[in-house]
Amino acid sequence: MKKTMMFFTSLIAALTLSAAPGKADPVAEGYPDWQGVVDKNCIRGRNICASDLRQRAVVIYETDVNSPALGQQLEASAQLITLTGLAGAAHGVNWEDREMPREFILVHVVHGGLKNPEALENALKPPKGADESKAVAFQALNGAFVPYYDHITFTGAPDTTGKLPYVYVLGPDGKEITYQGSADINGLKAAFVAARKEVVKTKKMEWKPFYGNIAEPQFFGKELEKAVAKGKIDMTAKTIVKNVVDKNADKAKEAQILYDAINQTKSDLIMRIKMEAHACPHRAYYDIKQLLKYWPMEKKKIDAQLQRIAQIPGAMPLCQAFAQVLEWANPNFMPKNASDAKAIVAKMNKMKKQLSVMKESKVMVVQNGALLLDTQLDQLISEIPSRVPAK
Repeated sequence: MKKTMMFFTSLIAALTLSAAPGKADPVAEGYPDWQGVVDKNCIRGRNICASDLRQRAVVIYETDVNSPALGQQLEASAQLITLTGLAGAAHGVNWEDREMPREFILVHVVHGGLKNPEALENALKPPKGADESKAVAFQALNGAFVPYYDHITFTGAPDTTGKLPYVYVLGPDGKEITYQGSADINGLKAAFVAARKEVVKTKKMEWKPFYGNIAEPQFFGKELEKAVAKGKIDMTAKTIVKNVVDKNADKAKEAQILYDAINQTKSDLIMRIKMEAHACPHRAYYDIKQLLKYWPMEKKKIDAQLQRIAQIPGAMPLCQAFAQVLEWANPNFMPKNASDAKAIVAKMNKMKKQLSVMKESKVMVVQNGALLLDTQLDQLISEIPSRVPAK
């Protein structure tokens, strides 16, 4: 308990200001060179980076903050949010083992939104007397996973001057625009169909953290493997991105995919923490440890979640236990020998006694987490001895 409190205290106390955004990173031939995807252009919602808009299906939905019909325009775009697989994630989701979908992202580009954020906030409020479908639509639009930016574009992007609202779609494997047009009813339907095709394509890419869709990197495999193992990922990412302009097209493409995968791993993890912290503090605690293992300078972005978890009565011991159980549950985890397995089982039985107290907690997130963890421990107690490596 004391060590856990020290962990949170040190994290919160050590929060530092992020460095100002520097020059945009180079981009490999054939990929969009996104501009304006910086924190200072974010009006509300999820903070993203340029890499978030590559290697997945992307929809850019452009509106004007001064449009008298902004609320209706945003409501009409809500159908696209269903493609994220994240709408309604706050209700009935088992965050302990949830795999976060990452195949699709919708970005609302609201021109003039930074100068008049109040207008956007008002437009995102459901109208009085809204029926259930409208209420659900506006709830999705207000989700923490939905980014709202004032300005985002790339070389070759549609010129939307005088055409707003406007929508366009890109796939995961290049900068080709697969659909573009006015964001009226027919245009949004066509954009939805085009985006869904790109989502299907993205799902077939078998993406994994840090590596993207490259199972065995040809040029940067050993370097990346060492960086992931040691938690020293930033310097490796900086080295990899320099190669996106290499004359060897295969090397440049691999560098771009890996660089985007590293950044997406970080960005998606931050998003997950923000979404799960309230409903599942123990999983959020584990994910915070993962984030800070690789990117300690990102601690400022999850400060609010750290504080929230620290203030939940009885959450600290559960957080610590959950993190340990996830380590044991990893299929790659193996006891050194029979004696080590016996010692681990003894720790598990001791943990079960601690969980018996947590299961009586009046705090529902602690009680529910302890119940699920207790069941998982029963399974591991019988499984761990069988993992002892053969002599």
